[in-house]
Amino acid sequence: QFVTYGGNYKLKKEAKKLQMYCDGNFYENKSYQVFQRAFKDACITGTGCVKFFVTQDWDENLQKKMTKIKSERVFIDEIVVDEVGAMYTEPMEIFQVKIVQRRKLDAMFPGKKAIIEKANSNMDITYLYSGLDEMVTVIEAWKLPSGGDTKDGLHVITVDHGVLFQEKWLHDWHPFEFFRWNKKTFGFYGQGIAEQLTGIQYEINKLLKVIQTSMHLGSIPKIFIDANTKIVKQHLNNEIGGIITYQGQNPSYDQMMMIPPVLFEQLDKLYARAFELVGLSQMSVNGVKPAGLDSGKALRTFDDIEQGRFSIVAQDYDQFVMDCTTKLIYLTEKAAKKDKTLKVTAFNNKFIEDIIWSEINLRRDDYLLKVFPTNFLANTPEGKMEDIKDLM
Repeated sequence: QFVTYGGNYKLKKEAKKLQMYCDGNFYENKSYQVFQRAFKDACITGTGCVKFFVTQDWDENLQKKMTKIKSERVFIDEIVVDEVGAMYTEPMEIFQVKIVQRRKLDAMFPGKKAIIEKANSNMDITYLYSGLDEMVTVIEAWKLPSGGDTKDGLHVITVDHGVLFQEKWLHDWHPFEFFRWNKKTFGFYGQGIAEQLTGIQYEINKLLKVIQTSMHLGSIPKIFIDANTKIVKQHLNNEIGGIITYQGQNPSYDQMMMIPPVLFEQLDKLYARAFELVGLSQMSVNGVKPAGLDSGKALRTFDDIEQGRFSIVAQDYDQFVMDCTTKLIYLTEKAAKKDKTLKVTAFNNKFIEDIIWSEINLRRDDYLLKVFPTNFLANTPEGKMEDIKDLM
């Protein structure tokens, strides 16, 4: 939400347009789904990444290309930074290493076909995938200005045989936003749930191997036959009501050994400890309501306890979305200098309208950007009834 100073009606009207522009852009690009994927990446790898970029899309109605600001999820392994330089702050240089289809590069850079034809993938995984010979390794890099009045910032797109695109980068920001599940004391990359549970996972793997080996060796019943017993082995089958003919001591069925129950108990303890370390409950993981919690108020209280455990993560995610909004505005300002018709289609109560960026007369120091939760009311029937009772 964009909040203006002093309750000025004109500024509030412009802030509403800015709000609609951002909402419309997020809706067109399905940005909240992109943010969710970045959140999932952060849970697994420690760091999620969203990239904002300018593109030219063909408009069927207007029969011409239109400038659009888009966002996409970036797999964090594509991002390369100097971790020493980024130990305390955001890095000055960011590199994105990505493989792109050759024909797509031809369409993006029609004047660079000779360079693109000579380019290769430079990937060790080439032999694993069919058709990867049509892929090209592309490196896109951003260098921020050194500071002051220096104009040594640079944005470059290159392959191994030459430069495809190059421009001055005079901004103090990169077109990326990063979300980290757990921020480390030093360094650029975050810590994910998988890393937090590494020790427990090792123990679980060892325990599962012991259980699997025990079941393989000792859980299958064996038949014990005295060496002096005369018996027809063909009679030892799974026929119902079968007759076994023997002389001497009768054969017996037995299990070599039983798997100690303590192994399964320890496995359950390790699983429970993993959930405890992460801070998840049985209700949130399995969708199971804890026994005895029937009222909406009780469920909300229980949910608040878990939400408190993740309050820092939730605040970081709120800030991440706000930072993405800010980055959208910055990139829009940059693109609007070349295209004054830049616009998005947005919702306005019961109808839609086109919001043209050049018509939003609002400077950055005219407003503040803040976040607030929209899910105050319960979603379950019991919770809704409890809300009604509280209101009454």
